[in-house]
Amino acid sequence: MNRLLFFSAGFSLIFAVSCSSSSNDNNTQTRIINIPTYKVEDRNAQDCRKLFSDAKRVSLKSTDKNTTLANIGSIKFERDHLYVLDDITRKLIKYDQFGNPIQILSHRGRGHGEYLDIVDFCIDNEENVFIVDGQRDIINKYSRDFEFLSTYNLHAEIDLIQILDNGNFLLGLSSWNNRKYAGDELIITDGNFNKIKTVARYGRNIDDNYWIDSPRFVKTEDNIIYHRTIDDHVYILNSADGELKEIINFDFGSRTIKEDERLNIENKIETQKFKDKTTLKSCFSISKHNLFGTLFDNQESRQIYMDMDSRKITIFHKDKSKAVPFIQFCGAGSGYLLAYELEQHPNRDDETYTIYLYNIH
Repeated sequence: MNRLLFFSAGFSLIFAVSCSSSSNDNNTQTRIINIPTYKVEDRNAQDCRKLFSDAKRVSLKSTDKNTTLANIGSIKFERDHLYVLDDITRKLIKYDQFGNPIQILSHRGRGHGEYLDIVDFCIDNEENVFIVDGQRDIINKYSRDFEFLSTYNLHAEIDLIQILDNGNFLLGLSSWNNRKYAGDELIITDGNFNKIKTVARYGRNIDDNYWIDSPRFVKTEDNIIYHRTIDDHVYILNSADGELKEIINFDFGSRTIKEDERLNIENKIETQKFKDKTTLKSCFSISKHNLFGTLFDNQESRQIYMDMDSRKITIFHKDKSKAVPFIQFCGAGSGYLLAYELEQHPNRDDETYTIYLYNIH
């Protein structure tokens, strides 16, 4: 029987990873990561810095109040530019490779070319930016200089957007969407957002009112990684055309959150029963060689690094007694894993975000 034993900081974490393949009804290969016995390291979050010792570092500069970040929501790296979405102010800032802000998108409102709430964005080959307005349920297109170009109304509620190499789009629809494309989870559209096909439909118990973490697309060199909580499946899609290549299932054995437990989970997640539960919170990069992600375990978030070649897994935990900066995984792009660190300057009121670009190839 497969077992997972997570212990609090200071104890070792015992589990194992074994992989097998099967096929679902769509003949898509499913790789199952199971849990027998494999010793992994339980490390302090500060030790995560060692993973990024050879990473490129970019300190994000602020020139005025408008370029000051309140809190990083998501980061993308495309064509030597960093794009950072502030999840409090909902503005999007474009930086050069040295961390200098060069464009700011903050046209909030209901007027022409404006938006209320950016929930996701993507960048095409010409550096045009497409944003999803989660309140108005529209997609706005802006030029590389953040000049407004056009608006698209899909008459559906959308969470995620990613342009494909062939110019089509992969969209992630909200689980509560009861308008156009109701029941669809992932769809492919043409360049004008006309639906071409359904990639996946909602068939699992999803709590519409509660997320442990935001759903996300993470674009690597050849693939798009898709994950949504609470779900222990990761979908790997072809970045060229959006075709589903593989499904990876993280099986936490007796600690898995069961299907019937996922409904109304907001009322359960902080109860004593869920101290014995583990689920995948986020997946930022996964390949045959390694994985960077986050677990929700013992009602806490724990960053993990998995080395597939040496079969070694490292769990990073935060020391709650110390307010020290730590590196937070946040995405991928152009062959790099992206992470950030927020540093408070001594004797000053300001803070600096440092972005780490770790070559994952």
